[in-house]
Amino acid sequence: MLIMLLASFFYDAGAQYTAKEGSVWAFGFHVGIDFSSGRPEAIYTASHAREGGASVADWQGNLLFYTDGARLWDSTHNLMGNLSLYIPGPAPYVTGLSMTTITTFQAATIVPDPADFNKYYVFSLEATSRDGTMLEAPWLFGVGNPQRPPYLYYSVVDMRLNGGLGGIVPGYNSIPLDSFLTEKMTVVPGDDCNAWLLVRGQNTNEYRAYEITGGGIRPPVISAVGLFAGQSVYGKGALKTSPDRRRVAAVCTYVDGLELYDFDPATGILSNPVIINDTNNNEGLDYRSVSFSPNSSKIYLAGTSKFGKPEDGLYQFDLSLSGASAIRASKTRVWKTTHNWTSTSNTHSDTDLKIGPDGKIYYVGEGPYHISFRLFMHVINQPDQPGTACDVINNGVALYPYPESGKWKGLPNEIAMPVPDTFYARRDVVICFRDSAYIEADTGGRQFIWDDGSMQANRMVHEDGRYTVGYFHGITRCVYHVDTFVVSFSKRIPQVLTNGYSCPGAGQGIARVRTQRYDTVTYTYTWTDSAGNILHTYTGNGEDTVRGLNPGTYGIRITTPKGCDTVLYTTIESLPVPQAGFTSDTLMCPGDTVFFENTSGEYPIWQWHFGDGATASGWHAAHVYPDEGLYPAQLTVENIERCKDTFTRLIEVRGLKLELTAVREIVDRGTSVTLYTNAGEAYSVLAWLPEVRFPDPSSVSQVVYADSTDTYFAVAISDHGCIDTAAVTIAVHPELFFPTAFTPNGDGKNDFFRPAKWGGNIRVRSLVVFDRWGKSVWTANGNHAITGWDGNQNGMPAQAGVYFYIAETETDTGKVIFSKGEVTLLR
Repeated sequence: MLIMLLASFFYDAGAQYTAKEGSVWAFGFHVGIDFSSGRPEAIYTASHAREGGASVADWQGNLLFYTDGARLWDSTHNLMGNLSLYIPGPAPYVTGLSMTTITTFQAATIVPDPADFNKYYVFSLEATSRDGTMLEAPWLFGVGNPQRPPYLYYSVVDMRLNGGLGGIVPGYNSIPLDSFLTEKMTVVPGDDCNAWLLVRGQNTNEYRAYEITGGGIRPPVISAVGLFAGQSVYGKGALKTSPDRRRVAAVCTYVDGLELYDFDPATGILSNPVIINDTNNNEGLDYRSVSFSPNSSKIYLAGTSKFGKPEDGLYQFDLSLSGASAIRASKTRVWKTTHNWTSTSNTHSDTDLKIGPDGKIYYVGEGPYHISFRLFMHVINQPDQPGTACDVINNGVALYPYPESGKWKGLPNEIAMPVPDTFYARRDVVICFRDSAYIEADTGGRQFIWDDGSMQANRMVHEDGRYTVGYFHGITRCVYHVDTFVVSFSKRIPQVLTNGYSCPGAGQGIARVRTQRYDTVTYTYTWTDSAGNILHTYTGNGEDTVRGLNPGTYGIRITTPKGCDTVLYTTIESLPVPQAGFTSDTLMCPGDTVFFENTSGEYPIWQWHFGDGATASGWHAAHVYPDEGLYPAQLTVENIERCKDTFTRLIEVRGLKLELTAVREIVDRGTSVTLYTNAGEAYSVLAWLPEVRFPDPSSVSQVVYADSTDTYFAVAISDHGCIDTAAVTIAVHPELFFPTAFTPNGDGKNDFFRPAKWGGNIRVRSLVVFDRWGKSVWTANGNHAITGWDGNQNGMPAQAGVYFYIAETETDTGKVIFSKGEVTLLR
């Protein structure tokens, strides 16, 4: 079956990839929350975070590692390594435990390396004393004070180390990056598959944005913003970014302040500071944390009680309003809780807010840490709704009941997943003549997530519909694909029927194809033979029949308007075929009789064709071929199924073609001449004629002496018995004789001197007679020369004596002869 994929592609570089890297929170003392199932579930962790920390999961929601800023733990809750340059010392408020006293509110954060799926940057914001004891006010660094301000370090974790549990890359542990900072640190994805790490300077009115790219960490972008007087007010409290990445909020604890900035994720610049809460509100709360709502339209400010007021508070501001005054005026208290303690001392507890993977905001902040364990978290169910419609649930989530669980202040910091360029593709898939099929994304991808939650590269589908899969392409986190398969099934397939049999070459086979019941699809049937030749084409919904088929396999290509394209096959079987055959001589002489002996089986019909137009019927046959030639003698037999078979044998009728040649056929009298026979095939000589001239009658060559023109004959027989006779004539050149004396006395005897010829035709061209002194006395040409010299010279009788002559003659074979001699004239 053929599945056709027709794809058109659409691109949107602003699309974001969403997975489950932030679905497991490890925080506080041995507690955590796992959201990977879709709802928060309490888990045990090895965390020792008194304030901030960070944790990260893989794309499927499986915990990878977590940190309190000083230590790293792997997914089995075993220590991966230390991130502090200070030796961990005893912490008096954690009985029986030992930890580095990281007390910054946002002590750590994690950024995946955009260029490598296996690596993560871990940033630590550390504030400890030089002797390792806890500091409550590290931002008050001064001369003579044993404390130091927060320092910023980074380490690199590679999950390929330690058998897949991860480890710190050698040489990349606790690398100093910045110093003299406040407790504020957060991260936000950039626009170019990067991330921005935001920190606040301690002694300068500036935010520093470090860009994390596939090539490493770049020097910070400086934004000199902040409207509160004095930089110490920025020392404590959270720094948070909006989910749409366009705003940043900073809590300034010591002025009960909340400052809002615009943020550009393309450049890392903060701008347009606006104060939307300050000491003038004087609710008697100590503000530490803030959170935007999931759609970035609301912001929540959380505070814990101070100055002896036994209550906590949670406020909402509406950021969709225009102008700072309108936003400040929208402040609504959406939740509060009353404690059972009445101390008037300035005792307070920290609080924190964080958006969960389920779109709810989770909130901690009940009671001073030395009075009440924090075994529950509060929940804002509808944080995008205005006012109390946001639905705050007190103690909505129970935590792991570890004895020290209440001694913590913060939730895990944000992690920043790089925003990849996202490419959308639509693939129209027609699944033909099947009830199910696999659809498959790019096998070179990774981290496949289908819309049904499955995570393989392929997926089995059974029905029409739209199926979507997302996956990263390549080795970085910067290219993400979202493929939508629009699947259309065509489940029925036409049936092919056939009568199944035919004699070879008889065209008796019939085949047909028809649609199944209730099938209304229009099909195109293209019939082909085994060589691919198209026999017939039909388009419609009815039955299509093809007749006249010989034995063999035939293909029926079936196509539909949707693009289904498949080939079915049917076979026409051969009926029993008779076996024709006969024997005969295959080389004969003209006029000989050829006898044909039938070797076929007992079939009812025999038909002979001798190849020269003559036919016969019957079991055996005989035939005479009078002329030479190559004749295809043929026997056709037919059985009771009307199947025929033909056997053909070539009969060659060939006589002997004897040749007789001589080395020379015109010779002088008495010349020895050799005669040769030849036939171009094997033969034997039977006789030479005339017999008296040839002593060896069987020799293939002979020698004769030519004394006269004569014709000679040779008789031979071929190996297949054909006799032939050949002849050759040897011509003897004629000769011309001259007398040696003549008597011109008129007695009628020898009165003239002239030539006398012998054998054959001869022509005298000229005859010249000279006296003894070489003087010509008589000359004649042609017939006059044949008449001869009468012995006169200039009309007077020449003197008796010896004369000389020269004669030019030509034989009937074209030979020219010059004769000379002397003749005596007698009187």
